Amino acid sequence: MKAFSAAAAALAVVLVIAATAGALTPSGSNTNTNGDQTITWSSSFTDDRYVAGRALTVPVTWTTSCGATLGRSVRLRGGGFTPSGVTGTAPQLLSATASSSTFSMRLTSLHQPGRRGVAKGNAQVTVTVAIDQDCDGVTDGTAGLGVNIHVATGDSEPE
Repeated sequence: MKAFSAAAAALAVVLVIAATAGALTPSGSNTNTNGDQTITWSSSFTDDRYVAGRALTVPVTWTTSCGATLGRSVRLRGGGFTPSGVTGTAPQLLSATASSSTFSMRLTSLHQPGRRGVAKGNAQVTVTVAIDQDCDGVTDGTAGLGVNIHVATGDSEPE
């Protein structure tokens, strides 16, 4: 039984590492106040060496001024993808905790290359978080955390 438990624990560690391998690094943050609660989250992510169709793992983290929070869901915001011609998959929630939500998605088609041969695309996502609006220790509201993802197939400086 102990050998089985140790093997199961080792497998769980491998699965967590695999789920976070290749995760994007935040390139910006945002802050918003909802009731008495102020929340700051990682809101921008960039991949300048993206290959269309490759899975993106996006680890959104946040801090709060008080009370409880819990990641709930993730969805595309507005039209989801820009500019025209960019398509992708809906984000899939991989994990949610009191201070983070990790999701995965793909941009399957990118905007056609410009003069420099760089194809680009953006995804706009909302991560919904249960929050403690009045800082009494009980989650009693929700906040939508806007997340922007920018990908490019090479140097993404303006053309």
